[in-house]
Amino acid sequence: MKQSVWTVKKLLDWAETYLKNQGFQKPRIDAEYLLADVLQKKRLELYLKFDQPLSVEELTKFKAYLKRRTLFEPLQYILGHQAFWSFEFKVGPGVLIPRPETEFLVETVLKSIPKDGPVHILDLCTGSGVIPITVALERKNASFVAIDSSQKALRYAKENAKTHGVEDRIQFLEANLFDPLSSKDIFDIIVSNPPYVAEKEWETLDKEILMFEPKEAFVAGPEGTVFHYTILKKAKSFLKKGGTLFLEISPEQSLTLKTFCKDLKGVISTEVLCDYTHRERVLRLSHG
Repeated sequence: MKQSVWTVKKLLDWAETYLKNQGFQKPRIDAEYLLADVLQKKRLELYLKFDQPLSVEELTKFKAYLKRRTLFEPLQYILGHQAFWSFEFKVGPGVLIPRPETEFLVETVLKSIPKDGPVHILDLCTGSGVIPITVALERKNASFVAIDSSQKALRYAKENAKTHGVEDRIQFLEANLFDPLSSKDIFDIIVSNPPYVAEKEWETLDKEILMFEPKEAFVAGPEGTVFHYTILKKAKSFLKKGGTLFLEISPEQSLTLKTFCKDLKGVISTEVLCDYTHRERVLRLSHG
């Protein structure tokens, strides 16, 4: 870029063409998000500032952002946050970027929680903490234990909980699944969005996932069901009578997991719920 007068419109148009030539699928949107962050404005506000010139400092920061994006670094890592539900969550290297599919999981859990009376919830594989934090913000009567094996992920989760003012209702633990719990730890609800990508599918994922996001947050053995099987087998020991387990799943795993559930003791009902795109996304088990 020449050091002439670069307006918002001129820079957006140039960046869009540049990213498009690099093979990015949504070059305009990427450019808008990056520039909006540089200028500390909402993305749509850029259209009201088309003729605004950028300072040398703003151009330098935008060029640095653009370089990172052309190296396939996720937009969310560059900006340092991701929108989820109606909230913003801090994310970065070492933590899974929350996906829209998980909003359906949260919605399903929220529908099962009464608006009065205490509810104790266990969240396994909490990542950046979007599930317990979002539910805590929507249900003031809910308290949580949130577990993850990643120290990096838990740093983000704790910071997000503090940012949203719910840190006093969520206990974060660094461990594998149920390991830190005892027989005295009983919950009304267990929820999890565990890794569920099959090992053979890993190399088929988008380049920015392969290069930047933690593999251990995606892959769960040959068929992608290792975590699901463990959670399904052990959940009964930590659920109150009449408690419910909610698991996010891949649509391709639905039949396999439903079949597995038939042999589980204490299960009253098993149901697979379809998400906003009509794909099987949440496995719900009620325990007696």
